[in-house]
Amino acid sequence: MKVLITGASGFVGRRLCQYLQGLDLELVGTSRKKIEIDGVKTEVVGELSEETNWENALRGVDTVVHLAARVHIMDDSVENPKLEYLKANFLGTKKLVQDAIALGAKKFVFISTIKVNGEGKESAYTEEDQPETQDPYGASKLEAENYLLSEEITSKIEVLILRPPLIYGPGVRANFQMLVKIISSGFFIPFNPEKNVRSMVYIDNFCSIIKSAISYNGDFPQVFLASDGGNFSTSKLIRSIGSSFGRKYPILPIPDSLMLFLLSIVGKKSVADRLYGSLWIDNSKLKKVLNWSPEVGPEEAIKITSRSFFVSKGSPGFLKRFFDLALALIATMILLVPFLILCLIVRLTSKGPALYWSKRVGKNNTIFLMPKFRTMRLDTPVVATHLLTDSQSFLTPPGSYLRKMSLDEIPQLISIWKGDMSFVGPRPALYNQDDLVELRTQKGVHKLIPGLTGWAQINGRDEISIPEKVKYDEEYLYRRSMVTDVKIFILTFKKILLKEGITH
Repeated sequence: MKVLITGASGFVGRRLCQYLQGLDLELVGTSRKKIEIDGVKTEVVGELSEETNWENALRGVDTVVHLAARVHIMDDSVENPKLEYLKANFLGTKKLVQDAIALGAKKFVFISTIKVNGEGKESAYTEEDQPETQDPYGASKLEAENYLLSEEITSKIEVLILRPPLIYGPGVRANFQMLVKIISSGFFIPFNPEKNVRSMVYIDNFCSIIKSAISYNGDFPQVFLASDGGNFSTSKLIRSIGSSFGRKYPILPIPDSLMLFLLSIVGKKSVADRLYGSLWIDNSKLKKVLNWSPEVGPEEAIKITSRSFFVSKGSPGFLKRFFDLALALIATMILLVPFLILCLIVRLTSKGPALYWSKRVGKNNTIFLMPKFRTMRLDTPVVATHLLTDSQSFLTPPGSYLRKMSLDEIPQLISIWKGDMSFVGPRPALYNQDDLVELRTQKGVHKLIPGLTGWAQINGRDEISIPEKVKYDEEYLYRRSMVTDVKIFILTFKKILLKEGITH
């Protein structure tokens, strides 16, 4: 089967192209500008209108999945938004389905919107409800639906319409992204709307719905409300996002009426409607007729989406780098004389240089050279210390003391100055610690700059296994902040003074 996906460059379009690969389908994607998607033939069609040329894209196509649209814009700056929505979403769809019929396509899957039904209803929306559009975007989609469901079209091609609510997942922007950023930063959000219900659909679940629509062979035409059953009050959503980062997120009990009033007087009534209003979908027809069930549960979907934003923040950021450089300057001034004295002690007590430069795994698994005071003899095998059968026999005379007091780590100030390391982060693995590197990569920890100390170091250091270390590294990945870094830094000194967690 040859399938055309319009809007292939968009948030849903790109993921759908990836999702459908591996199936027995030939995929063609269209966009306004030239794009490249692995495994997908792409065609540039320009803007959506009654004049769009679809001929090259539609040649030989069996099924059309029409995702492309002029999407809802909060503060639309065009002179006549209603006209622009109709031009793209109604006239553009009308031209596409006419060309699809002329070129022999058999099925047309139209991605509409729950805004066709409306917003603000306290009970669940169903396919039987009369449309109550409230904005030009919803109205333009309704016009397109009405045309697709007319006898003129349904007599010539199979039509299936999906009306999704908010589609979320890794890479989603707008209000959902803003909410995640606020919560992940540790700020309180003074909202407490527990009674509202808002339905959403996770992007992979929506892609699986589209897959079911493509393969559906029952009665036509069909209209489905395309939620995956992920129904959240605003408070529940905030807490679910917070729990993704290992935080119990308190919400201040400010009365709804007061918050609605405050948001309205500052010109944010539309935001207030989304935070406190309901948009609840009954997806029972979808599940029954398409024999569909979600692949990913709502709590797991929220976790994946929320954490994807945090993982993308792999770079240290200005504040963290400033903290590293400022602290490195202070530490260098304080430790310069002790550094020189320790260099002399190491040189005088054993053969070899004072510093040992080991190959370590840095950010994004790049290799860098990390200096330490040499605490082992020159003939020591190049493996992690815990893998040596008799590590004590390889220590230099001052080696044990340098390790127990963590004085051997002082030269790593050089790596911090260079930017290869930070004061706080996952400890850099040896280049040949494949098990540790692989596990960190699976968890996304490899995107962080390694540190002089870290969350795993204050929770056991040498006494914990590699899976436990990575568990702590992953916790740090999703809970990191300047406050967390300062806490880890202070607790590190306590561990050093008490000599806790050091066995080699």
